[in-house]
Amino acid sequence: MVKTQSSSILVLLILVVCNTHGSIYHVPEDFTSINAAIEQAAERDTILLEEGFYNEQVILDKSLTLASLYILDQDTTHIGATTLVGTDTLGSEGSTIRILQSEELNQVRIAGLRFIDAFVTGTSPDYGKGGAIFYYPDSLYGLDLLIDHNHFENNTADYGGAIYLSFANGTITHNTFVMNSAFLHGGACFLVRSDIDVTGNRFESNEAVQYVGGALQFSAS
Repeated sequence: MVKTQSSSILVLLILVVCNTHGSIYHVPEDFTSINAAIEQAAERDTILLEEGFYNEQVILDKSLTLASLYILDQDTTHIGATTLVGTDTLGSEGSTIRILQSEELNQVRIAGLRFIDAFVTGTSPDYGKGGAIFYYPDSLYGLDLLIDHNHFENNTADYGGAIYLSFANGTITHNTFVMNSAFLHGGACFLVRSDIDVTGNRFESNEAVQYVGGALQFSAS
């Protein structure tokens, strides 16, 4: 379901999600990889990526913030300079960030990052879903998710070229989606049984090749 919220509610949501009171880890200063930082992080910690290119698939299974230095100074040049490079993968497990259900997972923020060049495709029933970000819990688990101030470009999947979310709550806001594509549905985003507020984003030249939802598709099933 798409909702229109006031700016005050959005700010409150950002404060709630980001009120971590945890430690801050820097990659690569404190850890050489994003996954190594996540493995050592505790709930509510923040992982900050220094500017550069990151060529790894990230497995996110804890409540934390993953962001560039943008969240410290709101300098938008950090976004374009902090890049997660996707892979060319067959099947549904190749997304750049895979958010996995766990007892430690209930709130996640992904902010100020650039996602490019993921290519995640397959054949039924193992379709590629969410080139850049993927979340599909095993049960009705419910995740509060904030995806803000990111840039998604040239990501491809069968469903949700950039983002595929199922049974998630939260907000997708102030992101840019450029030239992402889905072979089936949801060129930029495919949202399934999710209560997501999509607001203040820019969509440009995204495409669903065979069916519908060049920018967005929402599904109740």
